[in-house]
Amino acid sequence: MKQALKGALRAGGWAISFIAAAFFIRQLLQQGMALPAESALKISGIVLLCAGIYALGMGLIAFVWAGLATSRSVAVDRRARVQLAGTYLRTQFAKYLPGNVFQYVARYAVGRQLGVPHQYLAASILLEAFLQVCAASLIIGLFGMSLVRQMFPALPSIPGALALLLLLAFPIIAWAPRPGFMQWLPHYRLMQLVASLVGYLAFFLIFGGLFLGILAFMTEQAQPVVRIISGSSLAWLAGFILPGAPAGAGMREAILSVASSGGPANGLLLTSIVLFRLSTLIGDFFAFLIGSASSAYFRKRISTAPSEAPSH
Repeated sequence: MKQALKGALRAGGWAISFIAAAFFIRQLLQQGMALPAESALKISGIVLLCAGIYALGMGLIAFVWAGLATSRSVAVDRRARVQLAGTYLRTQFAKYLPGNVFQYVARYAVGRQLGVPHQYLAASILLEAFLQVCAASLIIGLFGMSLVRQMFPALPSIPGALALLLLLAFPIIAWAPRPGFMQWLPHYRLMQLVASLVGYLAFFLIFGGLFLGILAFMTEQAQPVVRIISGSSLAWLAGFILPGAPAGAGMREAILSVASSGGPANGLLLTSIVLFRLSTLIGDFFAFLIGSASSAYFRKRISTAPSEAPSH
């Protein structure tokens, strides 16, 4: 039954992703892709620069997750936290193949190999998803409600209410006693949760700022900052909730094309969205290389470290 439900959710995610991708491709066919009068070398440089900044943003949330996975009750040193962050970066590619949410499975498996207790890994994975949704909803609730009402007129103010409920959950996670079936869930300091939320908010600002920069470069015009930042958070959130879809493919592009234009998308906007996807893809590859290199470095140090002499 559980496997059938997982299969149905994955198939549904792929179906919605396919419909969204078809909508975006249809716009591309109608409007075509447009390039400014800049050299291909300059455009490639912008894409690589954005990819590098995105990889740094991934590094930020990798250390946030490493802190959640170890918390205050797991005795690990700084090198172990760096290795956990490297694991995070190394497993991010699993969201492309086999698909969204599989990065969590890979992260759990590698984390267990590093000796992180089951309850801390499970709690950190759940808590990371919770904090990411909270951060994205908070940005949308504060700055993007007019955009949500414009795109979804029949939708009530769900993001703002969701952000409020999620924020109210912080003291519950930190202080509430655990019932019997939740005794395994570790306790977190309230300030650690707040600091982690700030880290995810910073990531979403980086995420939206990169798209804003690419769009401004391509159009050579000032862009509505608040609309683009909140629209990018909405696009990320829509892609995140699709189970099985590889990195929200299709859905993110469809939401960005509607949220950024306020009307029919033009060729420069569509090209900017494609370049943004390319930047994040390359950025994830950079993060994968950094995570793999750091993991190999620490494995080598551990294997070459002299073993302690037995005590007499």
